Amino acid sequence: MRKKVAVCFFGIVPRSIKYNYSKITDRIIKPLEDSGYVCDIFKTNLELQKNEIDGVKINPKDFDIIKSDYSLLEKQHDVDFMIKKLSKKININYCTNVNNINNWNSFRCMYSENMISKMLKKSKKKYDCVIVYSADYYPLNDINIEHVSKSISDKCVYFSPIHRAGGHTDGFYIGPHDLIIKITGRFSIIEELMSLKPKSHENILKFACDKYDIKCE
Repeated sequence: MRKKVAVCFFGIVPRSIKYNYSKITDRIIKPLEDSGYVCDIFKTNLELQKNEIDGVKINPKDFDIIKSDYSLLEKQHDVDFMIKKLSKKININYCTNVNNINNWNSFRCMYSENMISKMLKKSKKKYDCVIVYSADYYPLNDINIEHVSKSISDKCVYFSPIHRAGGHTDGFYIGPHDLIIKITGRFSIIEELMSLKPKSHENILKFACDKYDIKCE
């Protein structure tokens, strides 16, 4: 029986997807299919009020460039309201030595991954492997098919080897269904994560993996 893979995109999808999706198809989805995997596509998006980022207009309809099997939309201003409420309870300085807007964006990004976790939990299908991929990333190389197969056989999660900074680089994961749910759902332990010293994207992700005893590669 052919193994099933979920390829999951997150972020503000319309920002970059018109520039990189053809290459994502060529270097991630097609190699998976050519290797015999059955792929379902998941996508999430944080919808903007003004459809503008840093003074640059974006087209919300570009979300439809990704032809998906499952999708989830939430409004960014609702997420921002939730973060604001959270900031009254805990210190939300996500990373050391960054400004407020980058802190805010870090929370948005982690919440966007959490949307994937919610979708996978609700999925009626159990996937052999789940690939999480930021919609802003432009792939320079084909996906490592050996990592896909070993994530299934060894029940481990592969991360990007680039800029690990003592932890794990976020935004691109290859791993089993149940482990990816835990990693992308780390927003649920936000109070624990915000107590870490020092804090960084990489350190926070490593803490979540250690907490859930996830084998990482």
